[in-house]
Amino acid sequence: MPFCTKCNSVMVLRTARKGPKADSQFWGCSRFPSCRGTRNLNEGIQTRRNQNLPQVNVFLPRKVAALIRQNLGILVAASLIAFTIFLGSRYLEIFGRNLGRNLLTAVPTVTDGDTIRMGQNRIRLYGLDAPESDQTCRDSTGDIWYCGASATEALRSFVDGSQIECKQMDTDRYGRIVAVCYKDGTDLNAWMVRNGWAVAYRRYSMDYVGEEAAARNDGLGIWSGNFMNPEDWRRRN
Repeated sequence: MPFCTKCNSVMVLRTARKGPKADSQFWGCSRFPSCRGTRNLNEGIQTRRNQNLPQVNVFLPRKVAALIRQNLGILVAASLIAFTIFLGSRYLEIFGRNLGRNLLTAVPTVTDGDTIRMGQNRIRLYGLDAPESDQTCRDSTGDIWYCGASATEALRSFVDGSQIECKQMDTDRYGRIVAVCYKDGTDLNAWMVRNGWAVAYRRYSMDYVGEEAAARNDGLGIWSGNFMNPEDWRRRN
């Protein structure tokens, strides 16, 4: 069904009543007489969808409109390239801070359950929070035990004088390197959480939530009884 080129309304089949074209049929606007748009029967049917396509030459001189139409493919390609460059710059801005970070390898000194030292570098284990050195917890019978000192000793025993490799993720506000560390390919951070000597530090990472859940279900380490979240302990003490 054709549509009126003047008002975009549906056109209906009409018959001329007088004149040289009397009794001949033609397409006339359904809004006649307010709109007198007509079309011959032999004209191709133009859909409303095609009529609604923006006409560049309505707003631009004909030569400019023709130039745009001729180079439409180039313009689209240029737009895609510009958009790709924009996305790339945003990616580097957001994630670039983690690129090219230091890779440290040494036999560390254990400071506490989530901090080690390699030479002059203090390293905070990424994605976990261990009990403070002086923090106490309660076991399943309600007795107090020194869970912070135990977490430190667990980390020291696991390292056991071995060479550790640490991949820097960030630097915290205290100037410490925040890193994921490995012993012979084993994720040291994950080991501490999985064995119940630290909790997943959800404020900064969700990487070790699964290990925390497994340790809690098995009642390992601090999960063998009741304890205060290390972050809350620091706030109150």
